[in-house]
Order: sequence, then C-alpha cells, then structure tokens
Amino acid sequence: MNKSAVIIGAGIGGLAAALRLRHQGYDVCIVEQNNYAGGKMGEITQDGYRFDAGPSLFTMPHLVEELFALFDKKISNYLQYEKLDVLCQYFYPDGMHIKAFADAERLAQEVEQKTGLPGKKIERYLKSCEIIYYLVGDIFLARSFHRASTFLSKTFLKAFINWYKLDPLRTLHQANQKQLQEPHLVQLFNRYATYNGSNPYRTPATLKVIAHLEHQLGAYFPTNGMYGIAKALQQLAIDVGVEIHLNAGVQEIVKQNNEVKGINISNTFVEADLVVSNADIVPTYKMLNQKLPKAILKYERSTSALVFYWGINRQFDQLDLHNILFAENYKAEFEALFDTKSIYPDPTVYIFISSKKVPSDAPRGCENWFTMINVPENIGQDWDAFIEKSRNNIQQKINTMLDVKIENHIVSESILDPRSLEAKTSSFHGSLYGSSSNGKWAAFSRHANFSKQYNNLYFVGGSVHPGGGIPLCLNSAKIVSDMIRDSN
Repeated sequence: MNKSAVIIGAGIGGLAAALRLRHQGYDVCIVEQNNYAGGKMGEITQDGYRFDAGPSLFTMPHLVEELFALFDKKISNYLQYEKLDVLCQYFYPDGMHIKAFADAERLAQEVEQKTGLPGKKIERYLKSCEIIYYLVGDIFLARSFHRASTFLSKTFLKAFINWYKLDPLRTLHQANQKQLQEPHLVQLFNRYATYNGSNPYRTPATLKVIAHLEHQLGAYFPTNGMYGIAKALQQLAIDVGVEIHLNAGVQEIVKQNNEVKGINISNTFVEADLVVSNADIVPTYKMLNQKLPKAILKYERSTSALVFYWGINRQFDQLDLHNILFAENYKAEFEALFDTKSIYPDPTVYIFISSKKVPSDAPRGCENWFTMINVPENIGQDWDAFIEKSRNNIQQKINTMLDVKIENHIVSESILDPRSLEAKTSSFHGSLYGSSSNGKWAAFSRHANFSKQYNNLYFVGGSVHPGGGIPLCLNSAKIVSDMIRDSN
C-alpha cells in the first residue's frame, strides 16, 4: 500500500510538491480553501475582460518543465510560452523613457543612446549579477538553509571563499549607485528589490542576483496568460492521479507526540503519512494550535499590493506587456512603505497588459490594465481612504506621463488590497512574500522547509525558504521532495 501525503493549499508550491511526491509513489491529496487552484496566481473575468490576478512575470521556465518531464509528459500539450524581446518599458517623471531589451547588447545600446552611460558599464554590471548567481544560486535556491549539509558542501565553500563578490556589506542602492551612477539606471535596478517585497535602501546588494534571472536568463509569457501556468500544473496533477479538493478549508493539523497524523476538514479527519503546508507559515501554526516562533515574527514583513483591474476602452501603442511609471523620489516612497506604513502620494505605478500578448483578454480595440502600486502590510490602516487617494494619485500620474485622461477610458474596475489578499490567500497582514529581505541576515531568517518538532510536517511556498515568486516557490517544493526522498 502506498504512503499518503496531504498538501494544504493549491498554490504553485503546493501543486509542485504534490507532483513531486506523486512521482515518488505517494497517494497525494491537495486541499484548497478557495474554489480555484493557483493561490496568488488567480484570474478575474469581468465585463468582457480577463485579468491575471497575481504574478505577472515568468522566469526560469525549466522549473516548470521539470515537473512535466517527471512523468514523460510533453509540456507543449499543457502550456506554451514565448520569450520576451522587451522585458519592460520604464517611464520617468523627467520624460526619460527606457526600453529594457532582453538582449544585453541591445539594452546596452538603448542605455547609451538614452542616458549617455557607456554600454560597457551595463555589460559589466550584468556580469557582476551573473557572478553572484553562479556563486549562490544553487545554495540559495535549491538547498535548505537549515541543514548542516548545505554549509559543508563544496558549493558553499566556493561561495564562502568568494564572499566579497556577493557584495553583502552594501545595500542594493549603494552598489547600484557605485557601479552605475546614472540616476535613471540606479532607480531601474533598485526596483529589483520589490520582486520580493523589499527595500533597495536596506536589502543587501546580493539581491543583484534577481536582475540576472530576468536580464540574462530571460523572461517569458504563456500564450494563454499567466494563469495558464496554474491551470497546466493542475491538469497535470489530475492526469497523474493527484486528488484536488477545492472549497476545503483546513481547521486543524492533527498531531500526536512528534508526528502529525493528518488534518481536519469540516470536522472530518483525513489521515496522512505526511503533511505539506503550502499555506502562509502564520496560519499554518494556527492550524497546529501553536505559537509561531518569535524569531519569525520579529523580522520586517514584505510589502503588499493595491491593484486596480481596469478595463480600458482604447489601446495605447506606447505601452507594452510590462510598464513602469517611476516615482520622482524613490527613497521617500520606500520610507512611506516601511517606516510610516503609509501610501506615498507619488507612487511608482506598474501597468501589466496581458492583452498585448493575448488579444482575447480584452474586447476588440480595448486593453486590460493590471494597475498596481506597492503598499505596506496591513496593520489596520484605513484602506478605504487609501484606495480613494491612490486611485486619484495613480490616475494623475498616468495622465501626466502618458498625456491622457485615463479616467475617461476606464469602463470596468475591480480592486485587490491587502485585506482581500489576506482573506483570499491567508497571507499574514497581506504581505506578498512573508518576511522582507531587509537586512544582511534576512535570507537566513525565513522559516525552514521542515518542522523541527514534527518529523513528517513540511512547508512550501512564499513565506518559507527560499521565498516568494514563482521560481522560488517551485524550488521550495523541490527542496521538500528531496528531503522526503532522502528520509525514506
């Protein structure tokens, strides 16, 4: 008789963990509180528009491909995607406009033409990002930070010897300022701290590694939108025999001595040989009826998001799939996010328009705007007031920078704020990525992928090691499945 595994949560990490354990021969059951799989990766349909509700950037697709290869399935039968030629378009308050080409040589030419910075400087900068990736990528992304074997490996020894190349003693902003100097580019590369909800003026320069993932390994987009990734993994799971139960909120993780025995759903006990939680680590401890370790709560939470899903009744040729309208004072914006937990009046605005690649996502001649600003975690602020102020601030910024009256073109609206994010995904305080990476030791502060108290309880997803975002959540599942395999 096969061993059984229960996965709590059908987010990307939960789906990946289920597939990997199914490949090991487990009978796997996923229980999900929502009526859809995907976690933060959801979708919204309204008034003829379709929106990817969550993550909008797809990097490291080989981590998804691996899951199909486990079962000798052709990924193209489930998911197709293309590599982006332009990663993002950046608009600045002074009128500067930089098109971030995926090709390093074209990017260098664009930068030199627009800013006057020699293209060689960009090439050297990206090389320094690459060095960090190859020194710590395997350690950080693919191994547990809570097992001695990680720190006894040759890979770690190599990174330790070359620690100065990791640039851990400077902040990301300090490194960018020193290496790039040109203010538009410093701001552009500071932005990568937001990929895990952190502050570039506090997070270590080691996070330059994120720029490498996008600029040198490439960014991609599924032909049917980002939610297509979740749908593909869900269908693969069903095809290989994973049971998925939606609308099934877990009341309790049942434990006895140093083991968990299963879960309770609607007062029904589901027995399992092991449990993997893809839920945020804070509600997971509530399911255990235990207090979260104080060390986890003391670290600063990541940012959350305020998203306006706008149906727009016209098209904008100057915009692309991914677009950034920068704040004039970037440092002040982060001080508001992390110091005063407030909304900055001149926010950086991210506009993601999937209909640029998937025309059916909007009516003919229209566009679907996922319009987002970073906001602080929810600690009881007046979000209704914040939403009204932010809507006005965002529209004013768009009108100024794109020379339009965008309010005249919005024909449909839906909103996601930290409160609704927490309600839908159980993300503590609505933080998108759990703990932030603000501080030299932040990477080591995330909760382990395994329980130190219960020998058959594991954790995946954005609130545990190695962190949030599609690639890191997929890697957390790989780390957990390797642990389980090695323990048998």
